[in-house]
Amino acid sequence: MSMRWVAAATIAVALAAGASGCGDSSDTAGTGSGAGASTAGKDSKAKGAKACDLLKPADAAGLLGVDSPKPSKQTNKECVYTSGTKLVQIAVEPGTFDPSILESVFRGRAVKVEGLGDVAYTFQNQAIGQTHVWAKGQYLTLSVGATTVDDTVAASKQLAETAVGRL
Repeated sequence: MSMRWVAAATIAVALAAGASGCGDSSDTAGTGSGAGASTAGKDSKAKGAKACDLLKPADAAGLLGVDSPKPSKQTNKECVYTSGTKLVQIAVEPGTFDPSILESVFRGRAVKVEGLGDVAYTFQNQAIGQTHVWAKGQYLTLSVGATTVDDTVAASKQLAETAVGRL
């Protein structure tokens, strides 16, 4: 099981318990090793994409129900905004689509999204709506949970469209 899915499961448990995010501001970079990621075919422009450059405070504000949120976690690969039990998150790493993810991780429950990046799928991971996008040599996961909207999958898809536009 990849670290991304362990993190997603941990976040889901934290949300259920009413926990808020932590204040890690470390700056880490790495290579693609998450679910469905392969490091082949990196796009030189998108290669240096930083998570909080793709998901800005204004993108998260309405979903969290707060003005000008600050990231509770900010690294090159991850940007997390939280408010109480509400969560808006992006994870980004170099990678290209690997079709085996459809069964190994999504277990056939992902819904294909046409016209977003090179390949995209939405996925309901317990109370968290997710959109997974492979675009310009990057693998992005947008997660939205317990927010001001009922349809967290649709909200994650809208954030993914914005993030891909910033690559």
